[in-house]
Formats: sequence, C-alpha cells, structure tokens
Amino acid sequence: MKDDTMGKDVFEMTAEYFINERLEDILMQDGKFTGLQKQIWEQMKRLEMSGMDMQQSLAVEGLVSLHIKNTDFYAIKAYEYGFRDCISVLRKLELIR
Repeated sequence: MKDDTMGKDVFEMTAEYFINERLEDILMQDGKFTGLQKQIWEQMKRLEMSGMDMQQSLAVEGLVSLHIKNTDFYAIKAYEYGFRDCISVLRKLELIR
C-alpha cells in the first residue's frame, strides 16, 4: 500500500483523520448508523450466498468500491467546506483574524 500523504496539505490529512477515525467512533454510538451497518452485513451475506460467478462478484465489488470512494470524497469535501465556512463566519464576527 503506497503512502497517500504525499501531495496532501495539513487540512486534507486532518479532515481524513477526522472522517476515518474520530467520526467512526462517534457514529458507532449512534443506533441509526449501527442499524445501517447491520443491514450492510446482512446484504453481504445474501450476496455471498447468491451463487454469482467470479466475474460477477468482481463487477459488484468494483461498483461498490467506487461508491465508497465517491462517498469518502464527498465527506471530505463537505467537512472541508463546512470548516472553511465556519472560519469565514468567525472572521466576519471578528472573533478571529
């Protein structure tokens, strides 16, 4: 696995840490999130038992992987822009420079 930190600024690394580590801990205490996780695992079990051949399994896995990457990108950008908006508001209120 290659080191993905090359070319990333401090904000990107901080956002990724928050989303991948801290947020996971917070969400695991949320019943709605854990319910969704349970549904995902149940669906995975059904998919494994569906009798798909290797090519079909790889196609499904590839599609799911792309959805995960897309969601990860979206979450990082949402966090980034939310943080930047917060800084902008604090500056307008002259609470920070």
